[in-house]
Amino acid sequence: MFFKKEYMFEALIQKFEALASIDQNEMIHEVLNDKELQADIVALNQSQLYDEGVTADGKSTGDYSPVTITHYKPLAQAMGRDGETAHMTGKDSGETYDSMRVDNRGDEFDVIADDRNGVFTHPFKYGSLVGGLGLTEESKEKIIPSIRNILIENIKEKIAA
Repeated sequence: MFFKKEYMFEALIQKFEALASIDQNEMIHEVLNDKELQADIVALNQSQLYDEGVTADGKSTGDYSPVTITHYKPLAQAMGRDGETAHMTGKDSGETYDSMRVDNRGDEFDVIADDRNGVFTHPFKYGSLVGGLGLTEESKEKIIPSIRNILIENIKEKIAA
């Protein structure tokens, strides 16, 4: 059976054209809009603060004041709120943590939160959560495979369309 060259490669040429027409910035924006990915990013940021006691740039959040550790943290814990005393977490009632979300800016993102008490903007005597919103380099390395997988799936969908 004889096939003309134009017909033989038409499907392949269409795939290449679809691939070439992909807007990279739009694709990254779509990936960063993935709700599961955003939840993973927020969870990583919360883990950095709560479990590790580090801000986005890897600095220690520091300690709570002695009176906070001996008086206010046990009181908060008795009320069902955060009683962690090993380092500053910024959690307390959980209101700020619950408000944490990803601000998708196209080809990059920020982690933002409602910070009515200013814990992420105001340094304290014993520690600081300034710069606590965002991912450390280690956390970024953890999230890159998820971003890559979503990106690959989105590219496959665009080529298949």
